[in-house]
Amino acid sequence: MDVIIIKKLTVFTIIGIHDWEKKNRQKLIINIKMKTDISKALQSINIKDCLDYEVVTKTVINFVENKKFLLIESVAQEIAKMILKKFKTSWVRIEIFKSGIMLNTKYVGIMIERSRNMVF
Repeated sequence: MDVIIIKKLTVFTIIGIHDWEKKNRQKLIINIKMKTDISKALQSINIKDCLDYEVVTKTVINFVENKKFLLIESVAQEIAKMILKKFKTSWVRIEIFKSGIMLNTKYVGIMIERSRNMVF
């Protein structure tokens, strides 16, 4: 299995259940892993045969920054659905971390895994 990894992607969005959270953009840190087959890209050495992580990154940033969310669980689920729909991957793992929301913690977060054969 070949896996493309995007680590510590920083995005700012409206997220949260409290009134103050609904008014101010907050930072999310996102890690993404996507299963793909790189064999064609290795033979052709052509970006068109790759799972282009630059395009994935820009798509995720645009997607998250232009929506509002109540829960990081929702962000993770929506990113996973979007990636599986738009890109050549059969499996995705999304980790999302939110900082500064609980005393005595640096981050809180969630990790989900989804595949094409799962029902959303």
